[in-house]
Amino acid sequence: LATSSAREEVAVWNVATRQRLNVYNNGNPAGTRCTAMALIGAQSLLAIGSSDGCVRLWQGWDTPGCQQQLCAWQGTERDRESRERSAKERVLSMSWQPQSGLLALAGGGSASGLALWNIEHEKCAQRLAVPLPAKEYLSCLAVAPHSPPVLVRPRHGLVRALHPPPPPPTAPVPPPAAAASAPA
Repeated sequence: LATSSAREEVAVWNVATRQRLNVYNNGNPAGTRCTAMALIGAQSLLAIGSSDGCVRLWQGWDTPGCQQQLCAWQGTERDRESRERSAKERVLSMSWQPQSGLLALAGGGSASGLALWNIEHEKCAQRLAVPLPAKEYLSCLAVAPHSPPVLVRPRHGLVRALHPPPPPPTAPVPPPAAAASAPA
């Protein structure tokens, strides 16, 4: 079980023995806090999101002294309105979809955006706009493990299912034009 404190301390617990296995700092900037965690199964990685929209990926997180931050990136766009909200109002939510290898991120700086990240390539695979009323933001999301629907919940509590369109197909490259042969 991995938990976080009010700011940035991450603690790992053995539930069966009720003992703390490891504790370390996530490295959040002042004024931000950990708001989401996702276990990236096959690689045994821990993704930790913070209220400023940053995601940090850790390996060895469950062994004392062995935790290592593999990478960090700004997972959501930050607009002027979100920068003006306090850290307590900003929440980054995330959900891992093992079948596609995508990490879905919402909030944490983006008032109405959802980003699907390919963590293997450390790049955003798709951004989705989620129309919301003024001063609302996404506070929770869930991704179906084997299909594209994404469930989002704005702060006001209405749950919506999104069906992200598949990435655009690559255009086939036409074969080179046959060279005109000169008459003999």
